Amino acid sequence: MADARPFATVEHFLSSGDDLWFSLPSVDQLEAYGRSAELTNFIRVADPDVQERFRAIGDLYQEKFGFRLIVNTHGRPMNEVLAIAGARLRNSVETELNLAAEEQGRIIQVRLTELLER
Repeated sequence: MADARPFATVEHFLSSGDDLWFSLPSVDQLEAYGRSAELTNFIRVADPDVQERFRAIGDLYQEKFGFRLIVNTHGRPMNEVLAIAGARLRNSVETELNLAAEEQGRIIQVRLTELLER
């Protein structure tokens, strides 16, 4: 992102984030999934029963797909995120690689927007 500066508009800034993320090879995207704390942060605010359900789904997900579950939680109620997480366990690895990339892209957009609002 630093190399893409200066940005002419907010839209250019946000689209640069998308361009950079989606230009990464899958191996680099997978490395980023291991660093993502989005779902973990969401779990911290959930009640203990919901926390345990998320952890169980997250453990099953990582066991099946080999990487952490990535879900953009921003603005979503807990029950919706829990339903999304559970449903994604039925997907193929290929589908999940694509969904994880899309969700991480959404997370990047949220974080870039929050950065602009500071």
